[in-house]
Amino acid sequence: MNSLDNDLIKSLNATPAGRGELFLKHEIWEAAHFQAVKFARPVDWGADPLNNRSWVFQLHRLAFFADLLAYDKEHGVSDGLELCLVILKDWWDKFQDPAHTPPMAWHDHGTALRALDVVAVRAALSKQREKDHALLGEILQAHALFLSKDTNYSKGTNHGLDQSITLYRLAAEAESAPWAEGLAHLAVDRIHHEIDTAFAPDGGHRENSVGYHQFGVSQLLKVRSLMAQYADLDLPRIDKLEALIETATVVLTQMLGPDGKMPQIGDTVVQRLPNLFANTDLPDAYHNYLYALTAGRSGQPPKRTSMILPHSGWISLRNHWKDKTAVHLMSRCGYASNYHRHDDDQTFVLKAHGQDWVVDGGLYQYTEQDPFRKYLRSYRAHSITAPTGEIPTRNLKDYDGGSRIDSWNEAPGRSYVSTSSRIFPGHVSRRSFTFDVDATTDVAELTLVDHVRPLDESAIKRRQRALDETGYCYTSRFMFPQDKTVDLSEANDKVLVRGTGMVMQLEILGQVHGIFLNKGVEGPEPDGWRSTTFATLEPAWALEIRHDTLDVAISYRISWQRG
Repeated sequence: MNSLDNDLIKSLNATPAGRGELFLKHEIWEAAHFQAVKFARPVDWGADPLNNRSWVFQLHRLAFFADLLAYDKEHGVSDGLELCLVILKDWWDKFQDPAHTPPMAWHDHGTALRALDVVAVRAALSKQREKDHALLGEILQAHALFLSKDTNYSKGTNHGLDQSITLYRLAAEAESAPWAEGLAHLAVDRIHHEIDTAFAPDGGHRENSVGYHQFGVSQLLKVRSLMAQYADLDLPRIDKLEALIETATVVLTQMLGPDGKMPQIGDTVVQRLPNLFANTDLPDAYHNYLYALTAGRSGQPPKRTSMILPHSGWISLRNHWKDKTAVHLMSRCGYASNYHRHDDDQTFVLKAHGQDWVVDGGLYQYTEQDPFRKYLRSYRAHSITAPTGEIPTRNLKDYDGGSRIDSWNEAPGRSYVSTSSRIFPGHVSRRSFTFDVDATTDVAELTLVDHVRPLDESAIKRRQRALDETGYCYTSRFMFPQDKTVDLSEANDKVLVRGTGMVMQLEILGQVHGIFLNKGVEGPEPDGWRSTTFATLEPAWALEIRHDTLDVAISYRISWQRG
């Protein structure tokens, strides 16, 4: 694409109406999280120009419809609407039978999202166009009946909640149509189930990710908006919604880092969030949320500096809310969902003095066979201690529920949290966090105590075999961002991570077999990488500390000094 095209894209892609103009007048589509591509018409439904299933997902969910309608609204025309109708009719002609279509055409989540855009297209359509209204009604009926089938329902996932929200909307839009009878009640039953599944009693989201907690709060707001929109219809309601929105907002507030961005735990990208409550009723916790979101520029600071959620496994510890220099630790130890699961029980990320110090692998992309996606989900891209050569559990049905926060104590100047995990078969991993804060200076220090041991004879033999073959049988790994300089001591007793004006010292309080450092290794297996934005990779420091005892017990102390 030439420079003129790039200048054009840059000038238009900042708003939905601008993106609609790119699509409509210049045949350029910049799907969310992806680079712009030439998008000629008629649509090639088999296109995959970026070799990425998430791009194909957006194609078949007709993600560009909202931008085309936004273009019409801004310019007072109907050109975008007419193009939506042409594309939708073509899609329907080719894919109306879900049994004989490619997987993305009737993807569980894509179908729900596409149906809402079709509702928006029908709302923009003149009532006089009866033939088009009838066709859109037929398409929406097919989507509603597809979503209503148990075989197409992604129960117990964020997809399932969006499916249920859409089903309620379609049932409400259909009013008294015979085919819609009972669908609103079915949708409400499913919404209740999905909300109870997604959020633990402590308000934390169960899908293993800060990003998906934020997404879950946005889904709760969608449910509330839906209830308000159809309040005058005799439809079933959702109970206890306001209380959950309040609690989940408090959790999201505590999760946000001193810079207002989401800490990168699990499938999370590094970004500053939009204000979720910009166009809706505000929860009581809004002013605290706004303070965290804007990094202290607006709102009021929360009173609490720690959050420990024993049901969902989330841990947030910080020394103060005064400004961006705060020290903030975010961790989790809980396994209640397979969705967006990484091998990351007890991992943590650490921000301090306006910088990232300990980071996480991140999401990258939802192509599970990609070697970098495999690496970033593995324990090797997280800051934990693990038995070498063990394959962690990724199937909740096979797991005994051994990921938990065991105990905690929150007192002025010191927070303590003890966790345990059994994601490595035949082993128990224990990690405690002690977060000390000087009451006068707010200087913070973190101590980690790790203890990993085999639980049965088979596991002991595997540790012995690893020791015999490699000279070590456990590793502690820490991930540091590439903008830091990492120095290893000759005595293997400390690591210095040098940032801008500050140095983080990682003291190793015990004997180790050796310390190794990688960054940006591509093969034979990737190591030393992270992904901060969707579908991108960047090098990161991967520190590996090796242990040569069958039962490893090791402590680490983290502090900062100017330098």
